[in-house]
Amino acid sequence: MEINTLVTTQRLWRADIQRYAQEASVRSSSQIGFWQEHHRKDAMAVEALNTLPVRSEEIRSLATLHILQGDAADAHRVRDAITAFADAPDFELEEERNHPGAREHAAEQARTHAAWGDLAHYRLVDVPDMPDQQAIVMVNPILEEPGVRERLEEGQQHLRAFALFHWAEKSFEEHRVADAMTIEQGVASARSLDDGSLFQSTADDDQVSIRRGAVAGAAAVVAAFAPTSPNSGWAREVLACAADCPEEGGPLWSSVGIVSWHHVIFVARAAAADLRRDPASKRHAADLLATLTHPLDNVGLATSAMLAFLWDVAPRVCWVGLGLALDLCIFAPGDIGPNSMHDPNAGAEARQRKLNAALAKLDLDAAPLPIPPPPWTATAAEDPRRVDRLPDADDEGVSAPTHWRAADGWWRSDRAGEILAKQPARAILAAGFEAPFVSFCEAMLAWTIERRAPAWASRVRDVDRADVMEWTHRLDVLGVVVGLIEPKRAEAGFITPICAVEEEEACFDLLTPLVTMFICQHVLDSADVAPITPLVLERSLNRLLAAPTFSRTAYRAGELHGFSMPQLARWLMFVGVEKAALAHRFSNGDWSDIDLILPTVNRFVRSAGWAPTVMEDFLTLAERAREHFPADAFADAVVAALSARADPGARWRGTMIAARIASRVQDIADRSSPLPLALGQKLLGILDTLVDQGDRRSAALQVSPAFRDLRVAAADGADAGQ
Repeated sequence: MEINTLVTTQRLWRADIQRYAQEASVRSSSQIGFWQEHHRKDAMAVEALNTLPVRSEEIRSLATLHILQGDAADAHRVRDAITAFADAPDFELEEERNHPGAREHAAEQARTHAAWGDLAHYRLVDVPDMPDQQAIVMVNPILEEPGVRERLEEGQQHLRAFALFHWAEKSFEEHRVADAMTIEQGVASARSLDDGSLFQSTADDDQVSIRRGAVAGAAAVVAAFAPTSPNSGWAREVLACAADCPEEGGPLWSSVGIVSWHHVIFVARAAAADLRRDPASKRHAADLLATLTHPLDNVGLATSAMLAFLWDVAPRVCWVGLGLALDLCIFAPGDIGPNSMHDPNAGAEARQRKLNAALAKLDLDAAPLPIPPPPWTATAAEDPRRVDRLPDADDEGVSAPTHWRAADGWWRSDRAGEILAKQPARAILAAGFEAPFVSFCEAMLAWTIERRAPAWASRVRDVDRADVMEWTHRLDVLGVVVGLIEPKRAEAGFITPICAVEEEEACFDLLTPLVTMFICQHVLDSADVAPITPLVLERSLNRLLAAPTFSRTAYRAGELHGFSMPQLARWLMFVGVEKAALAHRFSNGDWSDIDLILPTVNRFVRSAGWAPTVMEDFLTLAERAREHFPADAFADAVVAALSARADPGARWRGTMIAARIASRVQDIADRSSPLPLALGQKLLGILDTLVDQGDRRSAALQVSPAFRDLRVAAADGADAGQ
């Protein structure tokens, strides 16, 4: 294609403008999938392509060079061709020619592009800070058309609103006024966006919603960081209007919609800042708690997150707020209707009633946190809501068993899980609420066990699976609590009930989050390992090894199924996270305290190392801790795993396990040269077994200098010799 054709084809102009507008998103989205270390080369190659200078250029810029070139005849041809765009609007589809709106849009675009071909639209301007140079700029006359100017002004207003919102958001993230604007500039921008009716009821409009959030954000910044400024009166007035602004519904409104710029979130931010300055103020507490009852989930969740940072100054308000947030997740029959998720007014009366009850608790002793009603209720066999699959009569036909259905009402387990996950367990216990909070955790664990594995279900298929997975995995807060309370209560209240769950999937879905969080909080990140650590690791490993898959005669023995069981195995082998620079031990690369976990690791690999997944995790641990992992412990563990079956390593075929073991043996031999006789014999025995499995690397290692003069000890105990 000739270069003139490239710059004189109107459809290419339109396509190139679309391409240019999408460059920023393409640069980030093209890196999707590159998340492992071996992907780095590919990621760098893609990034190099994305950052080529040519990608920041446009056809319009190239066209300008041809319009202003020195060849007058060629420049004239290019200008005529571009000017002719106005006479031939470009349509992507033939049907657009018969659509008035499409024709009008195409004609406007054609006039916009055609203006580039007229020399009268180019100007010479001085370059700032460079007095000896001038630049050529193009001033498009279409900007003077009323419709275009209106859209430009609307776009500029939208950009100002977003800039103001991001300034407010960043200010609260940094806990100071962000550098992008001063208080005065932010207030001036907010005033230009508010015509006095911004927070009055109107049709559901995204543009209005964003402006509301931006203006409320600016007011919240003033209230939080400049409460004594001359603009504080304006800020308080705006926040009051924002708090009273009714939530508009619409065909696409949903209570689970994510509106990160919602104005009530900034009302809550301002109230939280006020409460931190004056923790005894009932008015500030009421203002903050009221935002919990907003019909949008993400507003209430944002308030819950703010309360989580106030335990050090207003623990009683935080406790009441936590109780209110959890209570709002429980819906009694009649509180809401069938279309409640799309109606902002649904359940308003119940929310207000619960708020009033919570405010009354501010002056009372700490009340227990709310627990959902029992998950199941007895029912008749013919009830269509019945969920059990129990027979209608026993084998003799004498009596019919009790049948069950889900209890009336509704519990928002997903929202309750998010609320609980945001709460700082350490701060709650330090604030003096250990007894009621631990009791709440024990009660919710018992509730969850009954929901996932009810006592009346003698078999897994006797009950439909309960859909509380999000809540179950959010119970990792138990892992924090277990390490902070008295060990006997932790064992009796949490460890024993979970390990006693016979239904395997339910048990590991509860145990894995607890163990994961416990190891992260009280082993990896803590300077002092929690005293209960050996008990948690022992009981958890006992329950995992009791799984039928670790019975050598089981069907598909050694295969770890589902999501939770493999995760639990990885964490009990301490390879759940590879790099965490701020950790205190292990995951930060410092394995000098490996003696803390060796008893658990050795027992695990000796008992179940014949299972490929377990041995792979063990080898990962040995590779990461190669500087500190005792060579004798590694050799003994591998020998025990190879001796666990009549056919050692049979289940390892088709994996890299043999090669990885040989690699570790070679590393140990190189690092411990000359090898002690006992250790060398163990390693040589491992290589002999691997050679029998067909591993060539092991065969080569046997004749290496490190092992050349060693031989395996005779079976009758004769001298091994050298």
